[in-house]
Amino acid sequence: MAQSLQSTYKLVSGYEIPVVGFGGDTSLIALHRPSDVTEKVTLKALELGYRHVDSAKVYGNEQQSAAAIRKSGLDRSQIFYTSKVPKSYMGYEQAKKAIEESIAAANLGYIDLYGLLRLRYPTLY
Repeated sequence: MAQSLQSTYKLVSGYEIPVVGFGGDTSLIALHRPSDVTEKVTLKALELGYRHVDSAKVYGNEQQSAAAIRKSGLDRSQIFYTSKVPKSYMGYEQAKKAIEESIAAANLGYIDLYGLLRLRYPTLY
């Protein structure tokens, strides 16, 4: 069966996650991307059909990615939004604080998936 940008996998919980997501950090260069560019490219990704937006506090793109979601005109329930706990926030209380800060920064009401940041560049995060 052919898949599209709206194709999803059903999780054990019953929720569905899009097969393909758009991420604001694909390289070290993205860490220095101007915030207005992040918002524009995320909005364009949504216009093209992406329904999964990936962000992270350490990427500095939670507010801009979320702004694009709000500007897209799509219902929030149609978009799967993710963020991540930075390495500097490990431990229960710190992780809880990071989640609360991410929810506030995004201003979307909720985050669909909140994960641990992959330690690809451990000295940066």
